[in-house]
Amino acid sequence: MATIRQHSDPSHGPWIFGIFLGGHGGGENGRYATFGGWSEPLVVFSRFDPRPWVGVVLPDGETNALIRYTNLADVTLDQLLSLLSLAEQKFGHVSSFSDAQSCQVMASELGFVLP
Repeated sequence: MATIRQHSDPSHGPWIFGIFLGGHGGGENGRYATFGGWSEPLVVFSRFDPRPWVGVVLPDGETNALIRYTNLADVTLDQLLSLLSLAEQKFGHVSSFSDAQSCQVMASELGFVLP
């Protein structure tokens, strides 16, 4: 636990567990993201301002989804560790493990940045 607190950079942490159709990259005009639809439920740890949150994305068709979430400020450290562990057990992999800027561009494209 001490190692996690002292040596982990949360800006490089996992944030999407599950699979969606899309990607991100960089080019002459800066970073970009694409979204091609949902393929299965996801667990999301959106750590972007103005309100970081954790939740489940339940696809409702190819491009619509129902999102059930809670603000990360309302989640205890023990709850967060349990949620991360359960997400890894269920999906076995992280879909997005990138630098903070790339993740934020993707979050905006997916509609994960809450007002």
